[in-house]
Amino acid sequence: MSKNIGVDAAKLAGLQIDQNQKLRNGQMTIRQMEWWLLQTAETRENLVVSKPARRWTVDLDGIIRFSVTGLGLSGPEMEKHLVAEGHEMPDSTTRQIFHSPDYVPCEKGKVYNLAVIPGKLLSDDSRTTENIRKEGDHRNMIHGGENLPTEIGALIRLNFTNKEIEQMGLNWLTTMHEPIEDSDGDPGLALRESARWQVLVACELG
Repeated sequence: MSKNIGVDAAKLAGLQIDQNQKLRNGQMTIRQMEWWLLQTAETRENLVVSKPARRWTVDLDGIIRFSVTGLGLSGPEMEKHLVAEGHEMPDSTTRQIFHSPDYVPCEKGKVYNLAVIPGKLLSDDSRTTENIRKEGDHRNMIHGGENLPTEIGALIRLNFTNKEIEQMGLNWLTTMHEPIEDSDGDPGLALRESARWQVLVACELG
């Protein structure tokens, strides 16, 4: 019994030394340590235990990363493609986006490396479009413009199921492409993918 306790104590001491070394050389931050300690035992176990490979990764601070490949489809073409792939007919708001002259397709065959900032990283009263974009800037992410075409939102819908989005810890996600005018001329439309206004999707720099 005492021997096991001694072995565990020695291992713990070694881990603490390794942890302090990583903090000193920048391989780990206090914020990342705090995030890990705030997770439930179940969440930590799920992160540690080997599971089938997922098509996304999660950073220590909660940023979700994955890639999609552009199809180069126009808005109306993408609408038809989604339905052909078994998805429900888009609602009226999404159809406005697909048929808007402001809709921007991706470059066909180009791989877009995306990052998702979960809304939990921002307080409820600060979770505005402006603040989310500022958070993206702080993290050196690109949002909007030619680097984040409108098609990105539809590609996420095509590549991930509702269940997978829920496994990411999200209810739904909003793509931070350039605003698209609605039928009244107001620039307030954005593609929202399936399953809360709690995330930012942006291309990584470089």
